[in-house]
Amino acid sequence: VIVKNAHGFLGGHEYGRLPLYGGCSVFYAVIVLAWFGILFFRKDFHHPVHIVIAVTATIGLAGSVAWFGALAMANASGDANLAYRLAEALSGLKSLYTAAMLLAVALGLGVTQSTLESCTQWKIAIVTGILGMSTVPANCILAHRDVFAFSDKVVLMASLPMVLMVIGVACWVFRALASSMRRCKELNQAEGLSKFQRMAVVLLLALLASLAIFVAQIIDKPGREPTSSASHIFWSDGAAQINYIAALAMLMYLWAPGKGAFLADSYETTVNDGEIEEGEELKGSSKTNSKGGRQIGQAEELDMFVVGGEDDHDILADDVDEEDPAKHGNGGPSADTIGARLAGAE
Repeated sequence: VIVKNAHGFLGGHEYGRLPLYGGCSVFYAVIVLAWFGILFFRKDFHHPVHIVIAVTATIGLAGSVAWFGALAMANASGDANLAYRLAEALSGLKSLYTAAMLLAVALGLGVTQSTLESCTQWKIAIVTGILGMSTVPANCILAHRDVFAFSDKVVLMASLPMVLMVIGVACWVFRALASSMRRCKELNQAEGLSKFQRMAVVLLLALLASLAIFVAQIIDKPGREPTSSASHIFWSDGAAQINYIAALAMLMYLWAPGKGAFLADSYETTVNDGEIEEGEELKGSSKTNSKGGRQIGQAEELDMFVVGGEDDHDILADDVDEEDPAKHGNGGPSADTIGARLAGAE
């Protein structure tokens, strides 16, 4: 005996997720194709940050397609355990890679830094790994609230590690954005500064929307009322997907390849804040000529003390004939050259 609903083997509380992930897959495909098209037509302005964004969007597309495929398979045959595991793994990978992408962009990759230091890369990997582990209890509880009647206390305790890690990562991202903005001001990079400011606004709006969605998920009581399944699907999956796709699309628009802001390769980046551009020479600094002798800098020429009177600034100590020291005694100016120009002027 085979028992199933009119639409297939999926339960009524899950069937609404099938068209939801079908629509999300279409939107992901549109923004991914658009991004790869931009990368193709602006291939001269590629930077690693653009590849990071491309990988993040591709993982999001793969995860959405995997969920749609798993739900469709479960609806058709009633068995899709392996497909579900794959979809869940891609969802977790999307979360980890999204956090890493936001940190890399906020730290100025491509704008103020050509590459991230290995120490920073390890920090990002460790933090995102801990973030991924902290989401496991919350995801398990929230995903099965339509089957098991968990108390609000259990839901909150399971969500606490995830909330703390999200707050920590958000603080790091916004601190990195503030540091990158200061660096852009030091480099007089107006376009890069504008991009970081707009990114901060986008992330703040996305974070507030995520907070509202999380509160709605806590308040949501699936299975308690006849119409609760539709609202549960929206708050558990739909709202989060809409928020993510909208934020990702805006970040893609902000960080599209171009020559105006991605100038990290043209700067000499160092650890200290007192950096100067490559090829820039400090005025007044002393230099060395090809013979090994010291040349006087622009600022030093005006302050050099010269024997021969207060008004005589044309005879410098370095003008001594080094090839014939005997001509000037011990290497200093001879008696008949001291003040000679001043006497001639009179």
